Amino acid sequence: SKVFFDLDLRQYFLDDVREKYEVDVFGLGKMMNIPLYIDLTEIGLSNRGKPFDLSLLESIMIEIQDSPRWPGSFIQEFEDFSVMNLPYQRVGISDIKLYNLISDSLDEDNDGFVSSTVRFVAPDYYNCYAESEFEIKRLDIEFTNLQTFAYNDLVDLQSVEQVEYSDFIEINYRWNNNLSQVLLNDIYALPVGIINSTSGETLSFGIANWITKYDKDSLSGYLTKYYYSKFEVPKNLAEFNVSFGSLGTPLFNISFLDAPTFILNV
Repeated sequence: SKVFFDLDLRQYFLDDVREKYEVDVFGLGKMMNIPLYIDLTEIGLSNRGKPFDLSLLESIMIEIQDSPRWPGSFIQEFEDFSVMNLPYQRVGISDIKLYNLISDSLDEDNDGFVSSTVRFVAPDYYNCYAESEFEIKRLDIEFTNLQTFAYNDLVDLQSVEQVEYSDFIEINYRWNNNLSQVLLNDIYALPVGIINSTSGETLSFGIANWITKYDKDSLSGYLTKYYYSKFEVPKNLAEFNVSFGSLGTPLFNISFLDAPTFILNV
């Protein structure tokens, strides 16, 4: 499954851009055709007990937890009362396209570059092809202002954190101590994880989810524009010395600045 924790539709309804997304659908009238990008790796991470095979996909189900007020809605005032008029809401899929990343490699050479190979094939011309290799300089992404929670309480880094098997650890954080989203994060998932501080092994995987809604109940006190990740605790009844980190992506070398280290007892 893919979960959009905070899908901000307002940007598509602004007067200077909405014409790019408005379409007329026969039988439905005017609709908004909004692009959504899903990383297949993220779908695979949602159920690590069963590999994801796109060829076996038979159906797609969409579940929506609605916003109190959709973009385009308006309040109509009368003498003694007011009425909120919501836009006509119907959700469906108009088109599916598959894209491939520019590279799959995470291995850097001595100068900090990763390699990528592009091949152009002409199946109608004796299957001839041209191939070219180029190098990509990874950008350093530092996550900061990290706060760690278990059972809705801030983790005490000075003591052993007791958690139950199959429960979760949550973190809130920001990129480079500011209110901006990482470049290309709207189309490209950023993997993060709970790391064994002793061995460097990744114990649990998660995704950096960008939150823009106003959340007055945020555990960290960050009301908006922050990152949120949720990790299932390691599937082993033991005590772990853990921290947070990332394998990165072909484009980004991701790290947590001053990531805390603490004892997690499952």
